[in-house]
Amino acid sequence: MIKTLASYLFLGSAVLVHAQQSASDPFPVIGVQVQSGSVPVRRNINDLQSEAGPQWDLYIQALSSMIGVGPSDPLSYFQIEGIHGYPALEWNNTGSRNNNGWEGYCPHGEALFLAWHRPYLVLFEASLITQLLVDHARRIASEYQGAAQTQYLQAAEQLRAPYWDWAASSDVPPSTVPPTITVNTAQGSMQVNNPLSGYTFPQEAVRGDFGQFSPNPSAAIDRCPSPDSYPSSANEGLRSNNLSDMVYNAFAYSQTFEQFSTTSGGGLSIEQAHNLVHNSAACGQQFSTSEYAAFDPLFMMHHANVDRLWALWQASKPDEASLSRPYAGGSRFSTPEGTMISSNSPLPPFFGQGRVAYTPDTVTSTQQFGYTYEGLENPVTPVNRKRDGYAPHSHDRRQNDVDRRRRAIAKINELYRGKSHDKGGNVYLAHINYRAEDIERPSRIQVYLCDQFVGDIAVMSQPSKGSLSAALSLNNAFRTCLRAGVTPDKIQDKISVKITTAHGKDIPLDAIKTITTEVENFDETPPASPNELPKIGNRRRVQGRLRPRQP
Repeated sequence: MIKTLASYLFLGSAVLVHAQQSASDPFPVIGVQVQSGSVPVRRNINDLQSEAGPQWDLYIQALSSMIGVGPSDPLSYFQIEGIHGYPALEWNNTGSRNNNGWEGYCPHGEALFLAWHRPYLVLFEASLITQLLVDHARRIASEYQGAAQTQYLQAAEQLRAPYWDWAASSDVPPSTVPPTITVNTAQGSMQVNNPLSGYTFPQEAVRGDFGQFSPNPSAAIDRCPSPDSYPSSANEGLRSNNLSDMVYNAFAYSQTFEQFSTTSGGGLSIEQAHNLVHNSAACGQQFSTSEYAAFDPLFMMHHANVDRLWALWQASKPDEASLSRPYAGGSRFSTPEGTMISSNSPLPPFFGQGRVAYTPDTVTSTQQFGYTYEGLENPVTPVNRKRDGYAPHSHDRRQNDVDRRRRAIAKINELYRGKSHDKGGNVYLAHINYRAEDIERPSRIQVYLCDQFVGDIAVMSQPSKGSLSAALSLNNAFRTCLRAGVTPDKIQDKISVKITTAHGKDIPLDAIKTITTEVENFDETPPASPNELPKIGNRRRVQGRLRPRQP
């Protein structure tokens, strides 16, 4: 018989703990603190499922427990996921809405993208007031008996939010498919409702108790409705773009943090690949909208992977590890459009201890939040050594940084480097530039060279304004051009696009006045060792001319 975990688990809300705080104090988001030993790693969700051990059992039960907390609790699954977009509520006592544009807290299409989502994931994982995912796991582990209790308590301390590496394997995680799943509970092996297979919106939210809240459909998260099917249609969509190559190119070709991180940076960015995953993993639906995407259980494992890619970039490119160039930002819940953003700008609604707002500068380290990723592990300094003023020598720190950089690049090469990078030679990228307000959103730009498909660009619902861009490799389609007699110096005029909305409506190219293209060409020299990235030189760009894709 299938049981709901709520039948067995005490779904204790944190209301009593909340009451111990001043009503005006923000919840400090500090992560799961590690007293000694190595900082635990966030693990690949497919590895967790295959292992089917205590961490997997606790993760499924803890997530079910989180979802069972009432929607009025600020630390419920509903309210934490709602921070991203709708409902447009003040969260964490950080001030009322202060703009006339985007009503969510999350920034997209700007250089705050990676930094903002890091403490958001940490909040999901744990906070000072209530240890969220991990605290639920600790409580559940304490219900096991005998030797199993010790084993599960140890697993709870190591549990962190898992990631879905959609670049290494473009299929959606198998664990997100079945409506029920078997785990080992304190009562024994049990078939339970699978919290990864979807999410039902609270009736209170649907009827408007929290303000505007109109997901479509409104009852629950939907993935690949008929005539599509989940997971086969989702996997087909994800495989239609070479996400692995796109990620490797972002590491290899980006010169600045902005180029690597965001679609406003003028390069081939991680956000560009991230957008494609949002567009394809549920065949559109709520997961493709900034307003409601976070409610899909795919969201946190997707963004844990984005955070992991940033951590690998930080280790491999320490001089461009984070935001360093000020810019005028877009509108967010408590941030007016045009606010100057820098590395010291706050990341509302996330605060550390003592009412100190997090900034891009203060979220660069994953270790401070009690987690790391495979290939980036470092031992944590024991608490008593910190208290006694111990600090490693500067030479040790430099050597650690060098070793960490080598390990990060080795991991990047191991996971994402394709055979096309073994030869080196000339590389051609098509840069597609446009203004968000000129395109009906969400939508999809299909890009072709000499009538051969080279890739998609996903245009998300947010940002609603601003200059955005994406870059796609043209090399795989290059031979088609050569066979057609098109010489390399003419390919910039052989790029065509087909633009469609999420509902399948075609958008004429001439209706988008700001869309342009450039072709970038440079020389790539293969790395001399697994601990190096390719060397890039002789960069040059030429303006191109876009044509509408002919049927």
